[in-house]
Amino acid sequence: MATCNFKTTHSNLLLLCFLTISIFFYTSSHTTALSFNINSFSPKDTRIIYEGASLVNHQAIQLTANQGLSPLIRSNIGRATYHMPMWLWDKRTGTVTDFNTHFSFVINPLNNGAYGDGMAFFMAPEGSIIPAQLKHGCTLGLASDREQLNSTSNPFVAIEFDTLTNTWDPPYDHVGVDVNSMKSVKKVEWWRNITWISYNSSTKILSVAFTGIVDNVTVEQYFDYALDLRLYLPQRVIFGFTGASNATAIHTIYSWNFTSSLEDDNIVPSSSPPHSHKKHGMPWWLLAAVCLGSALVAALFIIGILWLRKVKSKEKKVKEDESFIAQLTEQEFESATGAKTMSYIEVVNATNNWKHKLGEGGFSAVYMGVLKSEYIAVKKFKRVSIRG
Repeated sequence: MATCNFKTTHSNLLLLCFLTISIFFYTSSHTTALSFNINSFSPKDTRIIYEGASLVNHQAIQLTANQGLSPLIRSNIGRATYHMPMWLWDKRTGTVTDFNTHFSFVINPLNNGAYGDGMAFFMAPEGSIIPAQLKHGCTLGLASDREQLNSTSNPFVAIEFDTLTNTWDPPYDHVGVDVNSMKSVKKVEWWRNITWISYNSSTKILSVAFTGIVDNVTVEQYFDYALDLRLYLPQRVIFGFTGASNATAIHTIYSWNFTSSLEDDNIVPSSSPPHSHKKHGMPWWLLAAVCLGSALVAALFIIGILWLRKVKSKEKKVKEDESFIAQLTEQEFESATGAKTMSYIEVVNATNNWKHKLGEGGFSAVYMGVLKSEYIAVKKFKRVSIRG
């Protein structure tokens, strides 16, 4: 069985990280199932479930304790998960949810330089808890001590932020994608400034892009990994953070926001009793509201049809008038109206492009013009007055 090897770093600075995870699947027709934005945490806020060493400290989630202050702590592992499960995918349709999450955290070695094990954002089957009797923190509370590389008893998918080199790890701090194993299926050296992670369901590609500071220079990195979450996780999953430390390092979450799109009527908090899933008959007030709404929709539909018929009738009369005038010859028009026909260009030139308006009534506007050195008044009829 692999052992957990301790490693220290050369820096005593706080490890400050802002992480954005954006998992983009094809859009579901359902409304948003989960949405929250928590800028500070409170012991009275029941939306977060705490396990192991995790607790609320100074309005933040503290996943691990300071073993320097409490040397008798044997299992310095903590989890903080949202109180409701996420509907990850629908077995009937194969539809997978869209979800986005962003959180900020700090790993503080407390001037000892020893960061310990690390932390992770993870998803696991509903009802998952920290494995029992863990002796080491190298699994970050995700897998049992005997299943570090093949966690059949505790399946999970996680993005880990590893600050401890174990026998299966590369010889450097890294960000990795873990699928039922603490040996990352994809990993990149971590300079401790995560930017975002995205997932595209059509291509099933998990992408991770992040920046770091190396010799006071900003470095941008990117990697991706093909992963179909439906192959490794059930339809309903818990999600949140887990961390472990065999040193003085404290892992703290300061803010967290999350949204997902796939919704199911049966989703209730995992701590709710079984009978809370039962559906009851429709209340009388809801039935009355449905009937009233249906009647209102029918009335609006009838009114709309009558209005549309009236509009079409008016349009038909206008077209008939226009057609009648268009069919008149020049001689017939002059005989019928007593006016002499002129081209539109002649009228535009005579009125200087309708520049001088003398007045306007309900049916027409009168413009001043000059024709053959004489001032004239030109009446321009509006469309509404065409019958006159």
